[in-house]
Amino acid sequence: MGETKTITIRVPLEHMEWLESRGKGLNGAIVECIEKVAYIEKYAMRDLKGKFTPAEWSYIVSSLMDIAVEGNYRYVSSVLIACLEDANKYDNMGEKCNVDVNALCEKIRNLSCASIEAIYRRVESFSGEEPISIEY
Repeated sequence: MGETKTITIRVPLEHMEWLESRGKGLNGAIVECIEKVAYIEKYAMRDLKGKFTPAEWSYIVSSLMDIAVEGNYRYVSSVLIACLEDANKYDNMGEKCNVDVNALCEKIRNLSCASIEAIYRRVESFSGEEPISIEY
């Protein structure tokens, strides 16, 4: 491990109990969780490479630019698919972006929850502003 820094954090009691149950000590459990999340994010982005065409990415970004899905719903393919279908239904985005929305949704249907979340992270990286936060 490289250089370290001592910090003070507040953790909800239920999270604290879960961390303590890991059997690595509190510090070890927190570091392990951070490392796991970093790897999950890295490999989820890698799994998306080449999955979508530029037109499909444009459609996804355009469809999600004004909303932020949070909580457990951020990891569920059906929520992302519903957002994309609504953009087509109400804004005719499929025609505007020259995308077969049904085919795009099929690609998304079987993605892992980490890959679904990576799509939202990628969309957020394109946004210069914070999107409106919606918890479904």
